[in-house]
Amino acid sequence: MASTARRIRLALLASGLFVCASCQDPAPRTNPFRLVSVGGVDDFDVTSDGRVVVASTGWTYGSSPGVEIVDPDTLVVTPLSSDQSFFVDVEADDAYVSWSGVRQVPLAGGATNTLAGPWNPDSRLALVADPTYLFAFATSPSTGAIHRREHATGTSVTLISSTDVWGGPVGDATHIYWITYARTVARILKLGGTIETVFDLADHSELGTGQLWALAIDQTHVYVGLDAAVLRFSKADRTVEVIATNQVLAQAVAVDASHVYWVRGHANRFVDYPGECDVVRRALAGGPEQVIARGQNGVSRIAFARGRVIWNEYVPADLASVRLDSL
Repeated sequence: MASTARRIRLALLASGLFVCASCQDPAPRTNPFRLVSVGGVDDFDVTSDGRVVVASTGWTYGSSPGVEIVDPDTLVVTPLSSDQSFFVDVEADDAYVSWSGVRQVPLAGGATNTLAGPWNPDSRLALVADPTYLFAFATSPSTGAIHRREHATGTSVTLISSTDVWGGPVGDATHIYWITYARTVARILKLGGTIETVFDLADHSELGTGQLWALAIDQTHVYVGLDAAVLRFSKADRTVEVIATNQVLAQAVAVDASHVYWVRGHANRFVDYPGECDVVRRALAGGPEQVIARGQNGVSRIAFARGRVIWNEYVPADLASVRLDSL
């Protein structure tokens, strides 16, 4: 699931309406947390066996377009596709790697295919994949849509249309969740049904009126990164628990069995600039925040692979990580 903020930034770069000098010509810098430098990291996902699938549109500084797979133990990088899709959101399931377009390549390697379906193949699609389905989200405040494609048969249906879809989709065994332009979190059954609003920022004035940026999910809760806070709410009764306040642009959030992780931007950071940020975590049981990596740049996704917490750097196009057993 790609950061919607990054897709906005890429759109502005492409249109010429936004120029980020540091994106084009960053100062020399060595990241002590670097796992491997690849052709670019606009988005990534982790396979069930712990490999890291990396996608680049070619807009990241020093990058080249394509999809690659990285073994985090051996650091061997294997090309999967040279396709260039501008709004890259990459998702890996047990058999395929899919990205916005909708395009797909077998995880074992092979030809890149453009998938037929009810979506516009050039639209800015966010994706969620599971072993059975691929879900494609077309974003719009009023004409958004959610489509579902079955891997085995290739059958595609539109679950809902003419609705509010902003981004940040995640899924569990039964539902898919997403952020709306109205600053809510909505969900719908994977098999179809009616939309439920399960969180509304307007009901929590103490958290401000900013944007919802990112979602993560575990068996019992949904985690939300906001402009100035990180929270979670119960799937069962929607009780909200504030995890952290006084944050800046928590544009990536992730959760494992013991901790919630997020990105805390520095005070001079704003949405269309991939400026410096820290990777932070806090125990689910409570306690103080722990900064695990300072001075990172443009982090938009956090994940876990083979005993590591992994994140991307927009500049200088690295994968970075920390071993969990070292924290």
